[in-house]
Amino acid sequence: MLRICEQRQMNEQVHSICKIMAKRALSNNRLGSALSWSIRAKDAAFATLISERFLQDYCTRGSFSDLDLIDNLRPAMLLSNRLTFLGKYREFHRLYGEKLFTEAAKLLLSLMTAKIASG
Repeated sequence: MLRICEQRQMNEQVHSICKIMAKRALSNNRLGSALSWSIRAKDAAFATLISERFLQDYCTRGSFSDLDLIDNLRPAMLLSNRLTFLGKYREFHRLYGEKLFTEAAKLLLSLMTAKIASG
């Protein structure tokens, strides 16, 4: 169904289907899937909400879930400030884990001083 809508350039229907799938995934606590669908829907508000959930999850567990998705956000990060923060904060953790302390420190400092850090 989605592919047919995309082929026929029925953008409103594509957006609607993706948004429904994102909400369904979120209600099943599948954050990675929910984020993927919200990005596909280009729904900044929902991507922000899910990014918040990822960050809350990180605070609770001390680690990120769905690392592959977060590690490969690149252009999608620009959809929302909170999504950008999530991607960059994960990048900080990756750099730190690879003992690239100078690069990690620079990134963390930029995150702390950027307006995206406060939401």
